[in-house]
Amino acid sequence: MFRPVFVLSMAMVLGCTLSSAGAKESFKSVLKKADGYAVRRDYLNAYPLYKKAVELNPKSSEAHTGLAWMIYITKLEPPHRAMEEGLLAVKYNPENVTAHNILGAVYFSMGNVAAAQHEFRTVLKLDPKRRCSGCGKIEALIGKETLKLVPFDSKEALINPYDKPQAVAKPK
Repeated sequence: MFRPVFVLSMAMVLGCTLSSAGAKESFKSVLKKADGYAVRRDYLNAYPLYKKAVELNPKSSEAHTGLAWMIYITKLEPPHRAMEEGLLAVKYNPENVTAHNILGAVYFSMGNVAAAQHEFRTVLKLDPKRRCSGCGKIEALIGKETLKLVPFDSKEALINPYDKPQAVAKPK
């Protein structure tokens, strides 16, 4: 009689362990799919997957970071939702550089320059060589350099200030 109860309890423990491992794997696979779509800039497919990843693991900084970025990029939700997700990402991992960077971009887009500068300073503290793609030198955004505004579609806007100028071959 002792043996069947023991076997039944072990089966229940094993079943619970396998089901929780399946849930974690499911979260990982959903996050991996979302990241894959985001890398390919297929934001409309990445967005629902990041939402699902947050549902599966509400304390995942990476999932909140991805969702914050998708909300910011797609504008499917109001900007304050991107800010909320960014804040959750930072709460669950204060050293998540990408979350701070996204939060800075969100604050900047909302007109809260002081908060944006704080986030960008945090980015540089955590990763001093970090680049802010699409916005030039991050130092200009935090006030260390003069911010030069140029038209978005100009050739100058496409130049990365960190790239060294290439030597131009002179004809002989």
